[in-house]
Amino acid sequence: MVLLSLSLISGFVLSIGLPLAASLVAVVMLLHRPRTLAWRLATAASALWAIEEIAWAVRRAADIHTASALTEFSYFGGSALWVVALLLLHGRRITKQLWLPLIPAVIGLAALMVFDIPRSLQLQFPFVDAALVLIAIPAIEPAMRGRASAGRLLLVLAFFLRALSSATFSWLFEIDGLRIEVVVVWILAYGLLALGAHLELSGKPAELFATAAVMLGLQLPTAALAMLFVRSGLITTSFAVLLFVLIAYVQLVAMMVIVIAYRQRRLVAESELTTWGSTLEHVVRLVNDEDDRRSSLSELLLVLRQRLPQLRGMVLHENAELEVGDLGGYQYPIVSAGTEVGRFYFSEQPDNLNVLDAVAPFLAARLQQSMEQATWVNHAMTDPLTGILNRRGLDLRIAELLDKAAADSKVVSVVMLDLDHFKRVNDFYGHTVGDQTLKVLAKILSGHMRNNDLVVRWGGEEFVIVLYDADLNTATDVVKRIRNELKEYKNPPVSWVLTLSAGLAGGSVPSDRKNLDRWIEEADAALKIAKDNGRDRTEQLRGAAFTG
Repeated sequence: MVLLSLSLISGFVLSIGLPLAASLVAVVMLLHRPRTLAWRLATAASALWAIEEIAWAVRRAADIHTASALTEFSYFGGSALWVVALLLLHGRRITKQLWLPLIPAVIGLAALMVFDIPRSLQLQFPFVDAALVLIAIPAIEPAMRGRASAGRLLLVLAFFLRALSSATFSWLFEIDGLRIEVVVVWILAYGLLALGAHLELSGKPAELFATAAVMLGLQLPTAALAMLFVRSGLITTSFAVLLFVLIAYVQLVAMMVIVIAYRQRRLVAESELTTWGSTLEHVVRLVNDEDDRRSSLSELLLVLRQRLPQLRGMVLHENAELEVGDLGGYQYPIVSAGTEVGRFYFSEQPDNLNVLDAVAPFLAARLQQSMEQATWVNHAMTDPLTGILNRRGLDLRIAELLDKAAADSKVVSVVMLDLDHFKRVNDFYGHTVGDQTLKVLAKILSGHMRNNDLVVRWGGEEFVIVLYDADLNTATDVVKRIRNELKEYKNPPVSWVLTLSAGLAGGSVPSDRKNLDRWIEEADAALKIAKDNGRDRTEQLRGAAFTG
């Protein structure tokens, strides 16, 4: 609008209106940093057209009205690049729904071109601009299916206005004083081209804005051309009548296309949300074990990639961040209630960013709920001092171990152990040092556990370990290694060597949970025997005693 107003003020401003408008198109595309080949070619094409308009402005200022090698190369080079870009933007199919309403418009445009064929052939660009309109039309089809923005329509209208300007300029070339209105239409064409590119590259739905742009983009050229023909006394000519009928018809078709595109876009959005609803169900609760949680998150990443092909990795912000996939490229924060719970990492900005913006809060809320559930489960299952399982944690985890042992016919052994003379540590050095000593033992125990083993704080200084696929001899070796490491550990300010006593039970395939509970009782009884026999030793309820 600013360019139009300036163009109507004076001939001087008119001389710079076209270069500014053409440059605006290239600048808009460059600011969006197009990622696809089609739009990169379109950006290069717009830059060439801007060079052409600048070159023509310089030549007109020097009162030179003939083409140069630069103007010819920049115009035809830009047109060729636009042809390739438009072909790449085409939909997969051309529907009757698109072509049937546009056939009269195509015929009308062709009729305008034949009013002065010799002049049009001499100038060449009217036919080139008309060809660009025909090539651009199929690019509307994705918008009508709801798979592209209404900006596609503005692009086609921009080429249509250029073709109208070219045809009018060709037909009225010999009449003096007719250039201002034609150039105004050219400026409006560049404006629509810039706006259409902005809407398409931003990916934001703007049907109402596009509708207003179509109305103004066709009404203003109509007014400018009407003023042109009235002033020249040619308003009743066949060319003028056909021109205005064609503009009115194109405006009607444009409104129909916008309505259809809006409806299809809404249907596509509803379909996307339905599909995303089922996708969100795959956000399973993240379990306490980090490896299992990582596996669940990896599975979720695979599911999300079906909806977001450019997705390469994700991270959840927890006490220790949980990461899966490749963490690089375009970052998208996952925010719930104003708090970032994680991030998506894409190879490039996702195509359906607007859909992701709509569903991301729901996904973030579900992920946050999963993490909170994992935290609650973790607190319920683990001992707050040592970070290992508590008795409830054993109750929740043991069923899986027993099922696995029964399925694979693997033996299980149970060890009950506690620190010798732990009360002395508390009495001499205080409970803070006592707590630190328990943490030390828990860390040593965890370091000797395998994937399927369980270590549990049973109460006070007593601990239970459940060893999978380990008979009593193997369990005895494990306890021996633990006792040796504990003795070598320096635990200031405690001045004496730390030792432990242990009781063993099991060593066979457990039949059920009652079987395991009985082994725990037997291990506890064996532990009492170890204490009664002088501590720093391992005992079985039945059989030989083993001392470290």
